[in-house]
Amino acid sequence: MTTATRHASTVAALFAELAAQTPNWQALGACRIEDADLWFPVGQSREALEQEAEAKAVCYRCPVIDRCLSWALETRQDVGVWGGLSEEERRRMHKRKRPVYRGGEQTAVDNILQNRMDEWDALVAQGASDAQMARGLGTNGQTIINVRQALEQRQLGVTA
Repeated sequence: MTTATRHASTVAALFAELAAQTPNWQALGACRIEDADLWFPVGQSREALEQEAEAKAVCYRCPVIDRCLSWALETRQDVGVWGGLSEEERRRMHKRKRPVYRGGEQTAVDNILQNRMDEWDALVAQGASDAQMARGLGTNGQTIINVRQALEQRQLGVTA
């Protein structure tokens, strides 16, 4: 991992932690300086799809994209772009079965590290952001940060 990548990962982790601790996480959003209509394209016309893509581009550079997506999923937002996903993409996430990790069962981090490294490596090779990694693996941003930390510890030979 390069110094720039490590720095970017650290900055992203700090923003994610700040967003998790900030009751008004929306104040940190990149969307706060955009026209509110941008997030609510109507229909499937070429113009609406371009508008959706423009909104997602803002999301992908946003420090609170993971918190935004989590909130949208938790509150079942059924219109607009939230956390870099359209309403249809969020609907598909709700329909997708996800494993439940509780108590003594395998954690989400362990599941990725032990069973899903091929998917992880493919997303890394594509240059996916943490938010895109979380969506691709059906998890959240904090799990992605924890997996990155676990992999760094493995590289350094640190045992838990």
